[in-house]
Amino acid sequence: MSRRKGAGGSAAPARPRLASGLVVAALAVWAGIVLKASYAALGWPFTGESLRALTCMPSPGDLAVAARHIGRFGAASVALLSCFGVGRAALGSRGLAFKNPWEAAGLTLAVGQALCGAALLLCGLAGILHPVPLAGLTGAAGLYGAVALRDWLRRWRGDPSWLAPWPRVHPVASAALVAALAGAVLYELPFLLAPETFYDALVYHLNLPNLYLIEHRIVPTPSNIYSGIPAIPQMLYAQAMAVGGPAAARWVNAAWGPATGLLLAGIAVRWGLGGAGLWAAGFYLLTPLVLYESHRTSVGLAWGFFLTAAFGALLAALEEPAGTPERRRWWIVAGLLAGTAMATKYPAWGLPFAAAAAVLFHARRAPAARARLPELALAVLAAAAALSPWLAKNAAFYGNPVYPYLHETFTSSPASRAGWLDLRRKHLSAAEADWRALNSDANARDLRRTVTTWDGLRDYLRHPWDFSTRAHFFEAELMGPLFLCLVPLAFLGAPAVPAYPLLALATAACWLPLSLISGMPRFFVPCLAPLSLLIAAAVFALGSAAARSWILAAAAAVCWGNLLVTAVSPSGAYLAGVVSGRVPEPEFLRGGKTGYPTPPYAGIEFINRHAPADAKVMLVGDPRGVYLERRYLASSLFAAQDFEDVFNSSASPEDLVQRLRRAQVTHFLVNRGELARVRPSMYISPQGKVNYDGFWRRYTERVFAEGTDLNDYRVLVYRLLSEEEAGRPHETDDLFRTAFNLSPL
Repeated sequence: MSRRKGAGGSAAPARPRLASGLVVAALAVWAGIVLKASYAALGWPFTGESLRALTCMPSPGDLAVAARHIGRFGAASVALLSCFGVGRAALGSRGLAFKNPWEAAGLTLAVGQALCGAALLLCGLAGILHPVPLAGLTGAAGLYGAVALRDWLRRWRGDPSWLAPWPRVHPVASAALVAALAGAVLYELPFLLAPETFYDALVYHLNLPNLYLIEHRIVPTPSNIYSGIPAIPQMLYAQAMAVGGPAAARWVNAAWGPATGLLLAGIAVRWGLGGAGLWAAGFYLLTPLVLYESHRTSVGLAWGFFLTAAFGALLAALEEPAGTPERRRWWIVAGLLAGTAMATKYPAWGLPFAAAAAVLFHARRAPAARARLPELALAVLAAAAALSPWLAKNAAFYGNPVYPYLHETFTSSPASRAGWLDLRRKHLSAAEADWRALNSDANARDLRRTVTTWDGLRDYLRHPWDFSTRAHFFEAELMGPLFLCLVPLAFLGAPAVPAYPLLALATAACWLPLSLISGMPRFFVPCLAPLSLLIAAAVFALGSAAARSWILAAAAAVCWGNLLVTAVSPSGAYLAGVVSGRVPEPEFLRGGKTGYPTPPYAGIEFINRHAPADAKVMLVGDPRGVYLERRYLASSLFAAQDFEDVFNSSASPEDLVQRLRRAQVTHFLVNRGELARVRPSMYISPQGKVNYDGFWRRYTERVFAEGTDLNDYRVLVYRLLSEEEAGRPHETDDLFRTAFNLSPL
């Protein structure tokens, strides 16, 4: 393998520390142990079932269905192009010199999305988040983004200076990886073309942006415990939803995976290891967790994208000569992206510690090029500008900048609920926002148990092994065996690239503290992106082309194993009808399925068709409100439901009616199936029973019931009656009393 200069000027990193044969032998033994633990329980029938799942891609039944799919994909593309255009406008005049096209594309998109997300947050807080103007502005920015993308193509197509011979890899290994990526596309497409049914997305990832667009502003929703979590992806989903609905937001989420691959390729080219970046992208995208996150609208891929972008900008800043304007600009970009990564969710707040570890290590190794205090101040200010609006929003809405956490130490804002149910409370009680139950649901670790008991320490130390080898387990909890197989290579033959140990230290500093407080596998998705680059770069640093090819061929085979494990569960076969158009989307959404139990869509559809435009819906038992087109009260588990709160805290049935009318509630959507599931976590006080007994039969009229059998799985819609209507005979029932086991008083 020939040595060469990378695009960033670094020397080629081929510097094997052990004989290649010994490295391959040691890796083969270790990988054999890991792979046996992963796949011993699986057999050929499982493999055959997985291969069949990859070939179940349905074709659209007619042109109208195809046009619908293309339109939604196009809407997402417009939203992404608009962010790319904003990023190009922000960076184009600042003299930020990119070293290769992958870096330019990835960081431009990241900066654009950071700025667009912040702007949408401010618009929402200002009450000007109107979907029609937002769609128009997105379309205009998308046109500019298309022009910027054309200029990007011309710029780098005409500048081959960043290209150089890559270390040779046997074409069979490369073909196997490309084929696995193509299989992943076939696996993902049915999910991306079908309507979203992922529970978390329907409760908050898409539910809150949908509510904000309906209200034309960001509103306080203390009954949805997730509403206080910083969520820049929700703002970007709102942008896509304004153009193409929830389906467009699914594509935006899926795009963050390949965009992260662009960033990995850009860093690798800076290191003089361009091929390693493309393999790193494959390793990352073919991780079971990433495959799963790609077709359910959430925040893991966005977190990973902004984290990788922040690391890339930080490494670029440290590479520039000290004291130059270029270096200062890189520090600002690094800070902006770090703050945006922290604005994806609270667990991302470990990023500053990772960045500090890398900066301090760099200062020890290269004192002359260490980060200066003014540079660090620029980065901190940029990060604070990205994160602080979320904290200010929480302080204004809930009286707690880190709502729902530590709420018992904060006094809630008197106005936090005044616009909703006028509940006269000065503090959010533990029943209203049970953040400890939320943590438990997210596999939070008991830190004291972890560090003081043998069982806790054993569970902690086993986490990487279980996370990697439980191939028979749910793919949402599986990292796959590839990383565990190849991580030793990072120690045996790390490339001679100055930035390599910095990225390794930063990745470890992200992973280790998070692993002490949480065992939730998907929280570690962001760390898998830089880890993919670290192991790929270590493979490409091997001096033997044969050893490199053998290892990469084996790695491609493991990637295929990851894909097959993921493809069989959940298989996209059950989506064939709705994707092809044989099953209408409303019919699909009305029917329950794995991961989408007892759906409320029948009632939602009735409200969208028949409720007046100014209606407002209280959700009873089921917080999934994404597909509602009328105003509604957003709620969630781990917080007091709105109906639970208003029933318990009203002084009398008459007070209850007046409070509902002041809150402009006109309808109740009751999902008996979900209500039965969450009922044990609710509490109806004696006064709440009195209020119910004097209110429900008199002031509500049942206007819709799915089917005729009022069993535990019915979806019903009730209308709140006026005093005049309440005095006349009307159709109602004791369904609510039965659901809550409220005996006559």
